[in-house]
Amino acid sequence: MLPEQRRCRATIDNISLAGVLLLTDEPLENGTRVMIHIPQRSAAVLNIQAQTVRASVVGEVGVAFVSVSEDEIEQLTSFVERLS
Repeated sequence: MLPEQRRCRATIDNISLAGVLLLTDEPLENGTRVMIHIPQRSAAVLNIQAQTVRASVVGEVGVAFVSVSEDEIEQLTSFVERLS
């Protein structure tokens, strides 16, 4: 598990309302709890608790969202729609 407050840089490869596929050089084991920070149109950032569910040796990490509020779902839906 990552130590608290450790930051890892990652790129969102694809995203849905259930989770994201991250591209990162950071080694993350399955079951690691993470906080995903998704930039919004304004200066705000959407912070969603997540957990790794799949990791590969090539830097792809599948992450499932956990504990998502209705407001976060609305913001996430807007973000996903803007990308499609």
